[in-house]
Amino acid sequence: MVEYIAAQLGEGMVWVGFKDDSWFDGKTVDSTQVESSNDSPTGCGFVRVSAAGEGQLGRVDCTKELSYLCQRYNQSRRK
Repeated sequence: MVEYIAAQLGEGMVWVGFKDDSWFDGKTVDSTQVESSNDSPTGCGFVRVSAAGEGQLGRVDCTKELSYLCQRYNQSRRK
C-alpha cells in the first residue's frame, strides 16, 4: 500500500486510515512498518513520501492539517 501511495502522491504527507494501533476497519496496525517517533507514539496515521519517492507510515497528532486519501463515511448519520 505504501509503495502505491508513494507512486501516486509524489513528495508530501497524506492521512491514511489508522489511529493509534488500529486501522479504521478494526485490524491491528503492524507497528514494525510505522516510523518510530518519540514525539508521537500514538496518534493518527499518515504516509510521508520523500523527494526520492520512498514512502513511510508514521503517526502524528490527529489535529495536524494534512490532505487525505479518502474520507471515512459514518453510516450512523444516514437518514
